[in-house]
Amino acid sequence: MKVLAKESELKLLLEQLRKHTREIYVYGKLLAKEYPADVIAIFISQINKEAKKATKRSMYKNVCDNIATFAKMGYQSEAIDLALDFQTAYRHKPAFIDELNLLSAYLWDNFGIENMPTFTGVG
Repeated sequence: MKVLAKESELKLLLEQLRKHTREIYVYGKLLAKEYPADVIAIFISQINKEAKKATKRSMYKNVCDNIATFAKMGYQSEAIDLALDFQTAYRHKPAFIDELNLLSAYLWDNFGIENMPTFTGVG
Protein backbone atom coordinates (compact mmCIF):
# COMPACT_ATOMS: atom_id res chain seq x y z
CA MET A 1 0.00 0.00 0.00
CA LYS A 2 2.92 2.33 0.67
CA VAL A 3 4.11 1.97 -2.92
CA LEU A 4 0.62 2.66 -4.27
CA ALA A 5 0.39 5.79 -2.15
CA LYS A 6 3.86 6.96 -3.17
CA GLU A 7 3.05 6.40 -6.85
CA SER A 8 -0.36 8.10 -6.46
CA GLU A 9 -2.16 4.99 -7.67
CA LEU A 10 -5.30 6.06 -5.86
CA LYS A 11 -7.76 3.68 -7.50
CA LEU A 12 -5.58 0.68 -6.70
CA LEU A 13 -4.94 2.02 -3.21
CA LEU A 14 -8.68 2.30 -2.63
CA GLU A 15 -9.14 -1.32 -3.75
CA GLN A 16 -6.52 -2.44 -1.24
CA LEU A 17 -8.01 -0.25 1.47
CA ARG A 18 -11.36 -1.99 1.04
CA LYS A 19 -9.58 -5.26 1.88
CA HIS A 20 -7.51 -3.80 4.73
CA THR A 21 -9.89 -1.29 6.30
CA ARG A 22 -7.70 -0.70 9.37
CA GLU A 23 -5.36 1.23 7.09
CA ILE A 24 -8.01 3.95 6.64
CA TYR A 25 -6.25 5.89 9.39
CA VAL A 26 -3.08 5.96 7.32
CA TYR A 27 -4.43 6.47 3.80
CA GLY A 28 -7.88 8.01 4.27
CA LYS A 29 -6.71 11.59 3.94
CA LEU A 30 -4.86 10.82 0.72
CA LEU A 31 -8.02 9.34 -0.83
CA ALA A 32 -10.57 11.74 0.64
CA LYS A 33 -10.58 14.31 -2.15
CA GLU A 34 -10.90 11.81 -4.99
CA TYR A 35 -13.15 9.25 -3.25
CA PRO A 36 -14.99 11.00 -0.38
CA ALA A 37 -17.99 8.64 -0.21
CA ASP A 38 -15.72 5.58 -0.16
CA VAL A 39 -13.53 7.05 2.56
CA ILE A 40 -16.58 7.86 4.70
CA ALA A 41 -18.00 4.36 4.25
CA ILE A 42 -14.69 2.68 5.12
CA PHE A 43 -14.14 4.91 8.16
CA ILE A 44 -17.63 4.21 9.50
CA SER A 45 -17.33 0.49 8.85
CA GLN A 46 -13.93 0.26 10.54
CA ILE A 47 -14.98 2.30 13.58
CA ASN A 48 -18.14 0.21 13.94
CA LYS A 49 -16.05 -2.99 13.89
CA GLU A 50 -13.79 -1.58 16.59
CA ALA A 51 -16.73 -0.48 18.74
CA LYS A 52 -18.34 -3.92 18.55
CA LYS A 53 -15.09 -5.57 19.70
CA ALA A 54 -14.40 -3.05 22.48
CA THR A 55 -14.68 -4.56 25.95
CA LYS A 56 -12.67 -2.25 28.21
CA ARG A 57 -12.00 1.45 28.70
CA SER A 58 -8.75 1.54 26.74
CA MET A 59 -10.58 0.08 23.74
CA TYR A 60 -13.45 2.56 24.13
CA LYS A 61 -10.92 5.38 24.26
CA ASN A 62 -9.31 4.09 21.07
CA VAL A 63 -12.71 4.06 19.32
CA CYS A 64 -13.32 7.65 20.42
CA ASP A 65 -9.84 8.69 19.31
CA ASN A 66 -10.60 7.23 15.90
CA ILE A 67 -13.89 9.14 15.73
CA ALA A 68 -11.90 12.30 16.56
CA THR A 69 -9.47 11.47 13.73
CA PHE A 70 -12.45 11.11 11.42
CA ALA A 71 -13.68 14.56 12.49
CA LYS A 72 -10.21 16.11 12.04
CA MET A 73 -10.18 14.91 8.43
CA GLY A 74 -13.19 17.13 7.75
CA TYR A 75 -15.99 14.70 8.47
CA GLN A 76 -17.33 16.41 11.58
CA SER A 77 -21.00 15.77 10.76
CA GLU A 78 -20.41 12.08 10.15
CA ALA A 79 -18.31 11.80 13.31
CA ILE A 80 -21.10 13.39 15.35
CA ASP A 81 -23.67 11.02 13.91
CA LEU A 82 -21.47 8.05 14.74
CA ALA A 83 -20.86 9.24 18.30
CA LEU A 84 -24.57 9.84 18.85
CA ASP A 85 -25.40 6.38 17.50
CA PHE A 86 -22.86 4.87 19.89
CA GLN A 87 -24.30 6.79 22.83
CA THR A 88 -27.58 5.02 22.21
CA ALA A 89 -26.25 1.63 21.13
CA TYR A 90 -23.80 1.32 24.03
CA ARG A 91 -25.83 3.04 26.74
CA HIS A 92 -25.34 0.01 29.02
CA LYS A 93 -21.54 0.44 28.96
CA PRO A 94 -20.82 3.31 31.38
CA ALA A 95 -17.09 3.46 30.62
CA PHE A 96 -17.86 3.78 26.91
CA ILE A 97 -20.38 6.53 27.67
CA ASP A 98 -17.71 8.35 29.72
CA GLU A 99 -15.32 8.23 26.77
CA LEU A 100 -18.05 9.38 24.36
CA ASN A 101 -18.76 12.32 26.66
CA LEU A 102 -15.05 13.24 26.57
CA LEU A 103 -15.25 13.02 22.79
CA SER A 104 -18.25 15.36 22.87
CA ALA A 105 -16.21 17.90 24.84
CA TYR A 106 -13.33 17.54 22.39
CA LEU A 107 -15.61 18.12 19.40
CA TRP A 108 -17.08 21.18 21.09
CA ASP A 109 -13.66 22.64 21.97
CA ASN A 110 -12.06 22.00 18.59
CA PHE A 111 -14.90 22.37 16.13
CA GLY A 112 -17.49 24.45 17.97
CA ILE A 113 -20.02 21.69 17.58
CA GLU A 114 -22.90 22.44 19.86
CA ASN A 115 -25.22 19.53 19.24
CA MET A 116 -23.11 16.95 21.06
CA PRO A 117 -25.07 16.17 24.20
CA THR A 118 -23.58 14.32 27.11
CA PHE A 119 -25.28 11.06 27.87
CA THR A 120 -25.68 9.28 31.15
CA GLY A 121 -26.67 5.90 29.77
CA VAL A 122 -29.00 3.41 31.35
CA GLY A 123 -27.74 0.94 33.98
